[in-house]
Amino acid sequence: MAALGDFPGRPDLAVAVSGGPDSLALTLLAAAWVNTQAGRLLALTVDHGLRPEAAREAAQVKRWLAARSIAHRTLRWRGDKPKANLAAAAREARYALLFEACRRARIRTLALAHHREDQAETFLLRLGRGSGVDGLAAMAPRSEREGILLVRPLLDIPKDRLRATLTDRGQDWIEDPSNADPARARTAVRALLPALAAAGVAPARIAATAARMRRVRAALDHATAELLAAGFSFEAAGGCRIDRARLAAAPEEIALRALDRALRQVGGRDLPPRLERLERALEAILIPGFRPRTYSGCRLSERQGSIRIEREQRRDRHGRVAPP
Repeated sequence: MAALGDFPGRPDLAVAVSGGPDSLALTLLAAAWVNTQAGRLLALTVDHGLRPEAAREAAQVKRWLAARSIAHRTLRWRGDKPKANLAAAAREARYALLFEACRRARIRTLALAHHREDQAETFLLRLGRGSGVDGLAAMAPRSEREGILLVRPLLDIPKDRLRATLTDRGQDWIEDPSNADPARARTAVRALLPALAAAGVAPARIAATAARMRRVRAALDHATAELLAAGFSFEAAGGCRIDRARLAAAPEEIALRALDRALRQVGGRDLPPRLERLERALEAILIPGFRPRTYSGCRLSERQGSIRIEREQRRDRHGRVAPP
């Protein structure tokens, strides 16, 4: 926890716990840390309602934690579930429920149980998608989302040590059957880890590479901020004007990152576009006289030698146009 630095509301902490060995070990370790800090801990379990046994598992987690005097709440994803992209929708719903529970409890920091193997799997999955530096930096020890600070204190800890922690404390756990689902890309990557380790590409080495990528990302972020300050003018109405000469003179990686930030700022989107599409967009707008185009919720055009980014006009089902 000390390596994570200071954080808001310290030492009050919420922790996401599914009942699996990783999150349960984190919960017990967090409870011990909070006690030494004279703080409070709130454990949160999300029941997505997608498996009939999920409610029973949440109740079991509650009993286990009550026996250790750890406060616990079960959060339920109610309402209709989408038929398409269910896994992504469930993930977004889980975070929304966790963040709302944190706000209600006036806790501003949420601990997540991602460990060394999770980090290695994330790196390999993103490598397979052709991700750039940001993607290969994998998961950060601390990040912020919707006003909640996310901390991952176990990123350097192998999963076997977490199971050993529970065994040492006489604590049982629940095995999530979805972790063995062969249809999940992460399951396939997880199955490759032993062979990679035998070839010298162990999870510890992969996680170390991700940490080095985070250092590179920090340096790139600094250079990107300088380009944004010098060559990008954001307007009160929500648009942005870009100095083409400064954009063209910047190293391509910095130009791509600055353009991505501007598109997300103007377009109001949280997630970046795919790198291949961003590269094509940058190549196109650096050519004087390019034809206006829409991209990532924005309209890109040229005006008086500068590149303009404006939010694309959207109409609702009544034909009304959303304002900037």
